[in-house]
Amino acid sequence: MKKIALLCLLFAAQAQADEWDFAVEINGKSNHASKYCDGTPCNEKNDGFGLELRNYTTWPTIFAIGYFKNSINYDSWYAGVGKTLRLGDKYGIEVGIFGTYMSYKTQQEEHKFLAAAPIIVFDLNSIRINTIYFPAYEDNLYKTGAVWFFQLVVPIRSR
Repeated sequence: MKKIALLCLLFAAQAQADEWDFAVEINGKSNHASKYCDGTPCNEKNDGFGLELRNYTTWPTIFAIGYFKNSINYDSWYAGVGKTLRLGDKYGIEVGIFGTYMSYKTQQEEHKFLAAAPIIVFDLNSIRINTIYFPAYEDNLYKTGAVWFFQLVVPIRSR
């Protein structure tokens, strides 16, 4: 994960300002279809942070890494890439897909998985709101219903 963060920082330093921006993701809210995750009430306050690098071509690309407290109150780490289609210019709405690798540890074991999730981005120029939908997930020790995950994105260097 540290190597990915370093790579994103180096890439951001070399990016041209008219094509790319570098931003901080503030992770914080989710809305679950089911109110129970792994048999206990879902944590819907998912505090954490991330870094995002994105371009502004016709099909914007998003690179992101970060951390948050997941639905069952464990630390989660993610690294992913997304591709969106921009539907408007001034206050744009983007729709697309976000592929992510997630990792978290519980008392029993370490979970790692890949997910491809629909994403909607509300771009208000000075800030963005990422809305990501994760379908229900189940493995041998963990089960959760579908969830909407929300991030506030604050550009550090914008186009």
